[in-house]
Amino acid sequence: MCPGVTLMSCGRETYLLDLDGRVVNVWRSDRKVFSAYLCGDGTLIRDGNDRALTDRFGAGGAAGIVEAVTYENERIWSFKCRPSQQFLSHHDIEVMPNGNVLILVWERVDESTAIEAGRRPEMLPDKELWNNVLLELKPNGKGGADVVWSFSFLEYTVQDCDKSKMNYGDVSKTPHRIDINLCPVGGKAKQCGLDMFEGKEGKTGEKDWIHCNSVSYDRFHDRIALSMNVQSEIIIVDHSEEDRGIIWRFGNSQNYRQGGRFEQVLFNQHAAQFVNGGKSLICFNNGRKPDRWWSSVDEIAIRNTIRHQGDVVPLKMASAGTLVPLFDPDLYVVFYVLLYKSLSSHLTHQIRKMFQEQRQGQGKTDTC
Repeated sequence: MCPGVTLMSCGRETYLLDLDGRVVNVWRSDRKVFSAYLCGDGTLIRDGNDRALTDRFGAGGAAGIVEAVTYENERIWSFKCRPSQQFLSHHDIEVMPNGNVLILVWERVDESTAIEAGRRPEMLPDKELWNNVLLELKPNGKGGADVVWSFSFLEYTVQDCDKSKMNYGDVSKTPHRIDINLCPVGGKAKQCGLDMFEGKEGKTGEKDWIHCNSVSYDRFHDRIALSMNVQSEIIIVDHSEEDRGIIWRFGNSQNYRQGGRFEQVLFNQHAAQFVNGGKSLICFNNGRKPDRWWSSVDEIAIRNTIRHQGDVVPLKMASAGTLVPLFDPDLYVVFYVLLYKSLSSHLTHQIRKMFQEQRQGQGKTDTC
């Protein structure tokens, strides 16, 4: 985004607003838009909710189509995962400096394949598992885009239940891998508080077991941050030629059995984004009943990584990074996504001032 303008999507329309809230441009889509980003040359990259595809998945954040359009809303290229009954893009997209686009994709994995990958049968109440895949798309100049790089969660898992499987290992000693049987009780609904506030019921081990909800690229260090909503954790994946996989994780060390409940600092977070030249991350830390009845925007200073010169080293969350709240609005937001690609010191100051005035009764803020 350019300084002085704001991009927002509502339904099938995406608006470009100036500082006074006046509409500068409008892009209209044939589908509902969940995520959209404006490039410096005026190109808009957006997703689209394809009901014919998303109804097969039936989960929040589902999209199906990613496309680029001109400032005048003329289509440049579009991309759809195939086969459509097995793959679906969702939640977030990230435009890279070279013009390529990162997208999040669900991959439906059947019960037998999931068990072969080390998933415990009792942890498959839906008889399928949704693998999360990260794709890098490169426009091919022919109206479409090609996949030039990918990262699959299933290729970086560990389990300690079945010694006959290739990914068998000690979960506490392999923080560079995700425990495939890491299934919080009650699934997403229970973890996010949707059971209490919206009456939704979740299942332990449900198919959408990770629910990645944001992707961010660090051009300074060639790495990618992914937000794991259900597990309350942010991971960083290597994108360089070394292809070192998961190199950092933060927020909930219980996930790799190196910490306890009282050491957890992230709770069903959204919108994890690199800032400060890739030295830090910011995110919207939603909170979770009964552990944390408030929401905040936090900054995490990135320190030690899991892998150093190709070797896996022990990871303690305290040494991986430090979390500092940027501001705490005295709100508890169960299901809220704050999307931003940059947070300037001026904007941070204005937001802090707004909430301070609200607390002191000098002003009021509308929330949604």
